[in-house]
Amino acid sequence: MQVMHVSNFKKDIENYLNQVSNYEDTLFVTTETDSVVIMSKAEYDGIKETAYIKSIPGLAESLIEAANEPESEWITRDWKNELRD
Repeated sequence: MQVMHVSNFKKDIENYLNQVSNYEDTLFVTTETDSVVIMSKAEYDGIKETAYIKSIPGLAESLIEAANEPESEWITRDWKNELRD
């Protein structure tokens, strides 16, 4: 994470935004009275998705449990053929 004052950010804003976007980096920009965090849309979407999953009781645990099941216990379906029926 890079930290900089807004005056430095404004000098090369396009470059900094490209860095954030291309490298999924986070930029912390300070002003005289406050600060903001700039992140890529992909990073933001990931945070929102995680918050949503955690907001549903038991969903995160269920997903972790399912991810840890051995492949031999997976149920496979032939959706393409089932949709034709």
